[in-house]
Amino acid sequence: MVKFLTAEIVAALLIVATTARADEDLLIRQINADACDARMAEDDAQTAKNRAIDKACLAAVKTSGLVQGYYPKLSDMALNLIAYRIIDEYLFDIKPNVTLDDEKQVCVHLDANLEMAPEDLHVLVAEYKASAPVAAPEIAQIVQEVQQETEFKPQNLQEKKLLYIAPLHFWNGIQTNNYSAIIQDQLAHSDYFYVTDDETMADFIAEPYVETAHVDDVDTANRKMQISLSLNINALSNNYFEPLTEQQNHFILFAATNDEQQVADQLIRKLLERAAAAAKSQLNHRLAESLEKQKMHGE
Repeated sequence: MVKFLTAEIVAALLIVATTARADEDLLIRQINADACDARMAEDDAQTAKNRAIDKACLAAVKTSGLVQGYYPKLSDMALNLIAYRIIDEYLFDIKPNVTLDDEKQVCVHLDANLEMAPEDLHVLVAEYKASAPVAAPEIAQIVQEVQQETEFKPQNLQEKKLLYIAPLHFWNGIQTNNYSAIIQDQLAHSDYFYVTDDETMADFIAEPYVETAHVDDVDTANRKMQISLSLNINALSNNYFEPLTEQQNHFILFAATNDEQQVADQLIRKLLERAAAAAKSQLNHRLAESLEKQKMHGE
């Protein structure tokens, strides 16, 4: 029998959330990027696609902000090499989708999951921080191309946008700011926008929403909880900005003796972290494209 979380449980989450600690066992990101590579005369059918996938992987890891969030002062070379190690060892469920394939070039959109323990990140940084080894020629070439494709960044504070994080809303009308710090941590350290606590000054608003949450009794000893939520980013003044929506839907099994409120709180935290990371990547990409168009047209 399925039991939806009651208003009392949702309200109790607001209390649990003030003291609960986010799951720090893994650094988790859902990442994505777009990349293209030119076809060469000697290429077979797969070679150009593989190069585009490599470039998309590198761009996705770098724009996720995971490494920069912990180590903002890394050199570009160290960051690139660490990113490649992450791609080799900590990138899962890589799903490249060809968006363009003609005689001149191949373009892909890539989605993937990035999961690693914090201590693994610290070990990688310690290895490359002091003196980054020389990258292999093919890696160096890809790094250079990715840097060229992402060189359009704000040159001053006026070019960076402001984003406001709204309270988390539940389907039954309850709302809370107790989860805002999780979203803010994921949205921080962007080259393209700042997080602001003043909605009147914001260019964009991030609106998290728990759409459904219910519990299913599996047997006498175990239960299943499923939560669906979304993080929507809308422009407050730009009518041409298409809203971004990142949805997360996940279930977990837990012992019937476990505290249902704490289980729900932990799952909400994890889903919000993933949604915010993916939304940040999308917003960065949109703002980079917009800035590039402005620069190209001299606006």
